Amino acid sequence: LLDKQIVEIDDHRIRHQTIAKEFAALPAEARDNTMILAGTHIARVAINENVRTELGLAGKGVDVSILARKDLTSVQARSSLSYQVGDMLQAQKNYPSLGMARGDFARVAEVTDGRVMLEHEDGKLFPWQPALQTSLTAYREEMRELSVGDVVRLTANQHTLGIINGERATITAIAPGNQTVTLLKADGNKITLDTGKPLHLDHGYCSTVHSAQGQTC
Repeated sequence: LLDKQIVEIDDHRIRHQTIAKEFAALPAEARDNTMILAGTHIARVAINENVRTELGLAGKGVDVSILARKDLTSVQARSSLSYQVGDMLQAQKNYPSLGMARGDFARVAEVTDGRVMLEHEDGKLFPWQPALQTSLTAYREEMRELSVGDVVRLTANQHTLGIINGERATITAIAPGNQTVTLLKADGNKITLDTGKPLHLDHGYCSTVHSAQGQTC
C-alpha cells in the first residue's frame, strides 16, 4: 500500500524544495496538522528555510540567537573532544565548584586535553572536567530569522513560563527594537521571550525523526 504513495527524489536540494512547495500549498488548517520529517539536523534546517521562503516569511523578520542541542552520546558527553570554543553549557544541577546553579549557562572559552574552560557572563573562568561533572547539557549557538507568523518549536522545558519541550507556537509580535518576541501556544496562552539571550526554540515546520518520536499527527 505504501509503495504506491512513495516518491523518491535523489537530489536533496530539489527534494527539500518540493517538500516545501507542497507543504506551503496546503490550507492553513492542513499545515497545522501536517508533519515534515527529516533524517538529519542539516536537512531539517534546510527544509525549514525553504518552507519559510515559500510562505513569504523569509527576509521579513529579525535575526536572533538560538540554542541547538548537541546530540552527544553519554560517552561523547564525557570527552573534552566533543566540545568547541563557543559552545554553551547549561547546568542541570547546582555546581558550586563551577560557580553555576541549576539552569545557569556558561560558554566554552578553551579546550585542552581532558579539561574545558568555561566562561561566565561576568568573565570569570572555571575549569570543567566533563568526565567527572556530567550534569551539563551542551548547545551550539546558531542564528535564526524570526518573522511574525512563523511557527516555532520550543526545545526545552521552562516551567516558570509554562513551556514544555516539543510544543509548537506561532510568533504574533516582535517588539520595537527587536528585544522581545511574543508567542501564541496551541492552548491559547501567550508567552513573551527576551531575545537579548539565546532562545530555546527553532523553526517548527520540519522536525528530525528523533525529536518527532511520540508526536501524533
